[in-house]
Amino acid sequence: MKNKKVVILFSRLSDYMLTMFNSYASRESVELFIFIKSPDEKEAPFVLNLNEKNITFLNQDHFDKIKLIDKVEEIDPNLIICSGWSNHKYNAVINKFYRKKPCILTMDNQWLGSLKQYFGLLYSRLFIKPKFNKIWVPGSTQKAFALKLGFKKENIITGWYVANEKKFTKQRTNINHEFVFVGRYVKIKGIEELWNAFIKLKETTSNNWKLTCIGTGELYEQKTEHPDINHLGFLQPNELQEYTKKGGVFVLPSHFEPWGVVVHEFALSSYPMIVSDKVGAASQFVTNQNGIIFESNNVNDLYNTMLKIVSLTNQELLEMSRASHSNGKTVSSENWINNMNSLLENAN
Repeated sequence: MKNKKVVILFSRLSDYMLTMFNSYASRESVELFIFIKSPDEKEAPFVLNLNEKNITFLNQDHFDKIKLIDKVEEIDPNLIICSGWSNHKYNAVINKFYRKKPCILTMDNQWLGSLKQYFGLLYSRLFIKPKFNKIWVPGSTQKAFALKLGFKKENIITGWYVANEKKFTKQRTNINHEFVFVGRYVKIKGIEELWNAFIKLKETTSNNWKLTCIGTGELYEQKTEHPDINHLGFLQPNELQEYTKKGGVFVLPSHFEPWGVVVHEFALSSYPMIVSDKVGAASQFVTNQNGIIFESNNVNDLYNTMLKIVSLTNQELLEMSRASHSNGKTVSSENWINNMNSLLENAN
């Protein structure tokens, strides 16, 4: 039986999406043709193995609109999946094929109610939504946006982003007194507020908690130095996996985070959570049982949240840890595979 073909017009590749694509292609009768952007060597220098079975990776930077359309025509896919609507070359492909092939839109945008988004709704309903059969989004915050774009509930799929379950699933019997941040060293991640809140915590209370920050970016050279703050730099996925085995409390103080797969990774790793109210993945993985959501860009609120955590007993932290693990399992690779199979079945 001939393998079905899927063209995925993607953005920059991450380890978790590579793992998901590989898991699917290695167990199903399918060939994936994935167009990707050149990696971000400065802030996310991932080393990825792109020699995967039944997957062909193509750098979209090497194609102009005409050549990209010709390449997709040559592939002759059963299904086209497109990441967002801001890439003019990808839009050209959709314009060419949406009457012939089922096209699926993916996005991680949150509905913010901004003036720009309101203006964009009319444009989307007229020129974007009609070209796609369904939309596949990470979670409920994006589903709300998809509904406003004009997609019916039955045409909205959730669970597009999935953490690497094999790497990060772990239950634990002890919680280290350590706050852990993973992300880019840029202002929008709220890392400066995190440093300030932690130093205030050390200055105003007697505690043995430490802060570990993992990542790199434009603020790395201006990072705050403190005896109890560890800066580990950028870690490859396998290195991060090893580090998560230690346990602790995860902190993501972003000013804006459309989703944040790292929240899923640390939920599966059984970390209690502190995240800002601007983190999309909080809607899926953070509840009163496993974490605290604080006001973004508010050092005092973050400080008070960290103060609550350090006052908890080990048993209370372990209960939060178990709740995190349970929340992390609500999104799975198995569901992702079932969704993709359903899309391909309906593409016949």
